[in-house]
Amino acid sequence: MKNARLKLYVISFIVIGLVPFAFKPLQFGMDFTGGTIINIQLSEPVEGPEKEALVRVLQDRLNKYGLKDMKVRPGGPDFVMVEVAETDPKTIASIQEIISEQGRFEAMFEGKPILESDDIVGVVSDPAQGYKVYRTGNGYGWSVPFLVSPEGAEKFFSAVAGRCTLDPKDPSGQQCLEKVYMFIDRPQNAVLLMTPEEYAKEKSIPEQFDQPREGPSVSTVPLDELLSQSGIGLIVTDSVDSTVLEKVANKTVIIQKGSPLEKYTDYLNKTAARVVVKAKPEGVKYFVPYAINLQSIVRLTEGVTVREIYNPSITGYAPTLEDAIAQRDRIRIILESGKLPVTVQVSGVSTISASLGRQFLYYSGVAGLFAILTVSGVVFLRYRKPKLSAAMVMISMTEAIMILGMAAWIGWQLDLPAVAGVIAAVGTGVDHLIIITDEAMRGVSEKRVGLAAKIRRAVNIIMMAAFTTIIAMFPLFTLGLGALKGFALTTILGSLMGVFIARPAYAELVGRLV
Repeated sequence: MKNARLKLYVISFIVIGLVPFAFKPLQFGMDFTGGTIINIQLSEPVEGPEKEALVRVLQDRLNKYGLKDMKVRPGGPDFVMVEVAETDPKTIASIQEIISEQGRFEAMFEGKPILESDDIVGVVSDPAQGYKVYRTGNGYGWSVPFLVSPEGAEKFFSAVAGRCTLDPKDPSGQQCLEKVYMFIDRPQNAVLLMTPEEYAKEKSIPEQFDQPREGPSVSTVPLDELLSQSGIGLIVTDSVDSTVLEKVANKTVIIQKGSPLEKYTDYLNKTAARVVVKAKPEGVKYFVPYAINLQSIVRLTEGVTVREIYNPSITGYAPTLEDAIAQRDRIRIILESGKLPVTVQVSGVSTISASLGRQFLYYSGVAGLFAILTVSGVVFLRYRKPKLSAAMVMISMTEAIMILGMAAWIGWQLDLPAVAGVIAAVGTGVDHLIIITDEAMRGVSEKRVGLAAKIRRAVNIIMMAAFTTIIAMFPLFTLGLGALKGFALTTILGSLMGVFIARPAYAELVGRLV
């Protein structure tokens, strides 16, 4: 223990390998604790500040959703991975809905946007100021007030000032017939394809479009007016022919799932930019508002001033209290987090149950132990020297403990690739120890070259090999290529601790043992 290298090795093992576990336990990833991985495909490759903004918005949305054990990992240029410690199908479906929306807000008046995402400066979440869910009719209404910038308010006021035709049916005498349509992710350059029967069912839609279309007090809006005010085209047809193809050329075509027109999807794809087949969710009464991402329809009031525009609201209706709260919170989260720089789409979901994760952890431990026992057996058969074999196994095991201790210290979550990296680092380390041992043995048998010179040469070779490994792993770690990041980190940590701590200590040990 008077030797400096061996002293550094023992101190490092205590400080790096043992002390961290007294303060911070190992953190295990979803591979071992269970959870869900959601792969998100981007509409176009993004890098640099745009990618950082996209990750930040998604992270913010999930934080506001109330999820704690989750991570947003930037993958390649055109995909992102979201990891959440949750497996409940209903919760995962809600998460997919939240993260798959671009969040582009628009308030449309007479077919033109008069408020957009950049005009929103905040969202009001105080019930006393209108953020609420309330009982109305046979269901529940909800509202989400938001704050508009002075520039946005002036723009809104300029568009609607003096535009009021009083509604003769309004008992207050202040409500106008003119309406403002509020959207989140309104389809761009789109056309809605409907059969005559589908059109007849939704020919007029309540202004609170989740309410039943019945009763004299229910105000409705004609579907043709709704779509023209939304800037979205409409084609009513029983079949798709060349005339229809000409009308949908280079446009996004929206069709309801289960419609007779769905069979023409491949035919439409020949000229349309893309065809979107959307299924109407359970509980949604009208397909059109859902298909075009309409959030609410708001009536103007007579004599509106610019001061009144600073605090507008998105309103809605749901049949149950639970649905109303979910819809209100979803709108709040999207408005607060802002819009994504590109459109996104969920491309895959994989779930690992907690029980399966525990099995993975058990088998990983068994694999690591089996690897160490196998290595120790092979080393003993090669050298037939128990002390030499014991020294190798001791160095390998303490090196693995130091890697895990460092992972605990920096709070790195261990997943299957990370454990594979630990095993790979141990295997590479044993390879290096064998090189040192072989050189030492030859240094003893060959009187021409001294033992110390042989060991020095072996250590130099090992250092070059280790640094080559670090250089090879560094791009995997810095580029953040999903699960490979954990493998790269543990391999780099193992190489660094091996080169600067474990290998020099073993060289001193083997010199004395040989």
